Amino acid sequence: MLTGSYGAFSPACLALLGLWLVVVQVRMRAWQGSAIHRRRSYGVALIFASPGAATKMENRSKLASCTGYPR
Repeated sequence: MLTGSYGAFSPACLALLGLWLVVVQVRMRAWQGSAIHRRRSYGVALIFASPGAATKMENRSKLASCTGYPR
């Protein structure tokens, strides 16, 4: 089970993901033909998105156990 630290950490990661997506959009034309930039942009987005997704799954699991709905 995930600890409560993800609850405090995930909003910051999701905000950084939003900022990163703006950077990628601004730089898209320069990075479009470069495989290394494409891989890096996916990697950075995954690093920022992982804690946010993990927190959402943890919250859904807690909600399901409280309400009796299946996971």
